[in-house]
Amino acid sequence: MSKYPILAFLCLFACILFASTWTPMIVIPEAESAKTAAYFGELAVVDGSAKADVVTRGWLWTQGDKLHLRVEADEPLMSEIPKAVTKRDGSVWEDDTIDFFIRTTEGKVFHYIFNAIGTQYDELDGDKFWNGTWTVSVERQLYAWNSEVVIDLKDLGGKPAEGTEWEFQFGRTRTSRKVARNFCWCPTGTRLFKEGFGVIRFGNANHPVALVPNTENGSQPQYVWSGEGAPECKKVETIDKGGEYKIHHFDFVDKEGTVLYRANWIKRASRVPAILKECVAALENSADTIDKALVADARALMGVNCDATPELCALLEEEATVLRHRMEYRLYSQEMARLGKPAEGIVYGIQNSLVRMRPVDNFTGVIGGDIQWDAARNEMEAAQVTIFAGKGQLHQVEARVTKPLTNADGVEIPAGNFRVRRLGYVQTCVPTYQVDYVGLYPDPLMPATAFDVAPYGNETLWIDVVVAPDTAPGVYQGTLALQARNADLTEIPVTLRVRNFNIPQKTSIVSAFGAWFWPEERPFVEDEWAVYQDMLEHRVTPYSVARLPKMTQKPYLPIGETDTLVARFTSTGAGTLKVTMVPAEGEEVTVTRPVVVGENVIAIENARQLLKGSGLYEIELQLDKIAGGELSLALLRPDGTTLELLPPSFHSVFINSDGECAWWPTWEYVAQGEGTVPAVVDWSEFDADVERGFALGITAHRADFSHPIGLWAKLYRDHLSEKGWLKYFYSYLSDEPRPEDYPWINERLMPVKQEAGTDLMNMMTARSFPPELCFVDTWCPEIYSFNPETAAAEQAKNRNVWWYVAFGARHPYANVWIDSPITETRIWLWQTWKHNLDGILYWSVNWWLWADPWRTGETFKISNGDGNFLYPDASGKPLSSIRWEVLRDGFEDYELFCILEAAKDEIGDKNPQLTQRIDTLLSVNPEVCVSWEEYSYDAAKILAERIKLMDCVDDAVAFLGHQPEITKRPVRRPGLSQQEIDDNIQLFRTREDARQRKLAEEVQKTLD
Repeated sequence: MSKYPILAFLCLFACILFASTWTPMIVIPEAESAKTAAYFGELAVVDGSAKADVVTRGWLWTQGDKLHLRVEADEPLMSEIPKAVTKRDGSVWEDDTIDFFIRTTEGKVFHYIFNAIGTQYDELDGDKFWNGTWTVSVERQLYAWNSEVVIDLKDLGGKPAEGTEWEFQFGRTRTSRKVARNFCWCPTGTRLFKEGFGVIRFGNANHPVALVPNTENGSQPQYVWSGEGAPECKKVETIDKGGEYKIHHFDFVDKEGTVLYRANWIKRASRVPAILKECVAALENSADTIDKALVADARALMGVNCDATPELCALLEEEATVLRHRMEYRLYSQEMARLGKPAEGIVYGIQNSLVRMRPVDNFTGVIGGDIQWDAARNEMEAAQVTIFAGKGQLHQVEARVTKPLTNADGVEIPAGNFRVRRLGYVQTCVPTYQVDYVGLYPDPLMPATAFDVAPYGNETLWIDVVVAPDTAPGVYQGTLALQARNADLTEIPVTLRVRNFNIPQKTSIVSAFGAWFWPEERPFVEDEWAVYQDMLEHRVTPYSVARLPKMTQKPYLPIGETDTLVARFTSTGAGTLKVTMVPAEGEEVTVTRPVVVGENVIAIENARQLLKGSGLYEIELQLDKIAGGELSLALLRPDGTTLELLPPSFHSVFINSDGECAWWPTWEYVAQGEGTVPAVVDWSEFDADVERGFALGITAHRADFSHPIGLWAKLYRDHLSEKGWLKYFYSYLSDEPRPEDYPWINERLMPVKQEAGTDLMNMMTARSFPPELCFVDTWCPEIYSFNPETAAAEQAKNRNVWWYVAFGARHPYANVWIDSPITETRIWLWQTWKHNLDGILYWSVNWWLWADPWRTGETFKISNGDGNFLYPDASGKPLSSIRWEVLRDGFEDYELFCILEAAKDEIGDKNPQLTQRIDTLLSVNPEVCVSWEEYSYDAAKILAERIKLMDCVDDAVAFLGHQPEITKRPVRRPGLSQQEIDDNIQLFRTREDARQRKLAEEVQKTLD
């Protein structure tokens, strides 16, 4: 049993119901080896949405009183498989592992895990101290590791009788490249394969022993069966996973109709017809011999059975894409000729910035079209230009402005305001969320030096313009030229409409985005301020732009020759009190004192001598092997006066979520407050960085507290108050806390409120606004846990409410992944306005620690682009992405709402018709955005609604005769009042004291 009974209860295995009523099943025979054992089939992604990215197979059989499991795990990256855990019942799950559960008829749950070197871990009903009788042998090969497990059935209650059914789950966690991917036999609908079970039936009925490629019938699995004649196959249901995969459920029954075997069969659907369909339809009736031949080739390819290996499917789709490009070039060159473009010129198409053009997608832009921009002053607008090559390669293609954009008065947009970049592509992984395509996605934006376009290939340019704040309103026209060494000059007309208002330099919504720098841990050179400046140019505020303030002199408590430190301690057990004294200068000193059960008075009379004459900066008192107790600390002066350092408080042992002791009771005093010589802090570098950030438009700043939090909260409060910066600063002391962490989180947040009061905000990325967290001024839930009613209720209490997207945000919630619709990135800011949120947060823009973002989209676990908007350049400066540019567009859209809100306030009842029009726009068109769960993916609708917003701002500015000033935003609510802080401190202390006493009592019983 667990060393700590109260925690063993918390760690019990949760028996969770099946994800659906249909579950897979196999018959377990008596066999001599895996050759005649029952075959599971290949494991699938744990939520059942796709095939696994590597193959894992399993066989199960009994032999006498032993249960055997054979696993063959393919692994192309054997050199990267972690195999660090060597101790039985260690943290094996941190390695590449096989994981299986058995639930017997008695309801007991046996859990077994082993890694690629055979290290074992096991549990019985959640008790990790149980050790079963089983062995593991592992054979490591060049591109696989194969294993065989033998379990003594006596552990499981003896060998089951024929016909007995147990529940079973079998899975694999693959952790190469520091990323965990889960595959399993019985898909669960969640990310955890332990949340669902299949069935194993003991007996010697006909059962599958292997799987062979199916060349005749692609609609059902093709198994090798142990007996003569395969059982009858009956399809139970088919689940379509967005057209990319189909999951078929099959029952195999004998002549009596008894189900012998149930299989999940995940088939990759063919994308070839979708790739070729539109081009075939367009050329179907052409009389041209070339067109007829292309259509014939396409129809032949569309007829190929694509339910094959992922590798073969990829080859077929690649072939289809090449054929589509040939057909498209025929169509596009004909359209260019119709438009009167040069016969030997470059074939091109224009697309807006909200369409992500993947290699497998049909081009949906305008062939031979114009670039048409509509922008406010101090705004950036972009368009995409795709260049198509024919039979021959285009050499050294360049794009440049040949006729500057000029208005009717001859005013010119400077050439330096234009930028041409080229789209790069990133290979995505199979993620845990549903996508319709895995492969190359356009994302990075690279410098557009002269480039080639391969035969029947294409390359896309991202063209943007910056409209300066002082640009005269009106229509500007010019020309962008495309030139290749082996093609005639092709000119693209460009029109820019400049509106009669400015997008403010400083964003009107608070933002907080992470940026991370570990130069010693990754090969990329990074210019930290270049990253910050790029973020601020995209209207995004980094968590912090400042170097940490430097404490040049610690605060210290003067101690005289005859002063005495006295600890009064009521202990729940006998043991030792360890006292560690840290001087303002010099080395710390530790002394120990014995402790008895009950009352103890411990005096340290020679503290100054122990500290070698230096003042006392910090003192830590820690129990050893005692569950808890109540302690106070005071300094006794020779004149009989007492300086209370620590008021009486009860502390207990801290237990982590695994039921283990994380640390023993600890009290801490830091020299701050009465009788203390104050700290001296050098804020010069910090101030210079913050001022530089303000000049670039920061909206918020995270206060990076060093230890101890309370001291630094006070130092920040005093300094920021003097500078007038307090409203910008917030603490971010923990991330996504679990309910069991709430007491510990409160202990971290409380010192900020004690020392900085109402002035310095505590921000918490906690889901669902948990009332147990009683020192939070700014809530920041993840978008999927957002609730508009509870958010509004918190705002009514003067709490700020931000929100964020991250790994947990799945459809229907917006995200900013490489493979999520690009419109989601922009609509996130529309949703922020719609729900009147006070800020947005994102955890990282440059997470390059785990993987090279140029080589894979999987920079964070089993997702694409999570935590990464930017790409490293050799110069150290960041390169942008499509998503990064579109996010800026979303921030600029948000400003339109803010300007209209300000205009409405100023117009009032002077123009009811215009006020009503503004009201309608501020409520957000439901065809574009209904809520945080329902919104449009239609780029045309979003862009059309933006034009309506700009038209209305133009009309409001014309009516007022000036641009209205935004005064209501960013919203900064005051947070907790001083009375709430005082009440919450008292309430938390009372509750925490009771909780710790109860926990200490339980643990002390175990220790005794």
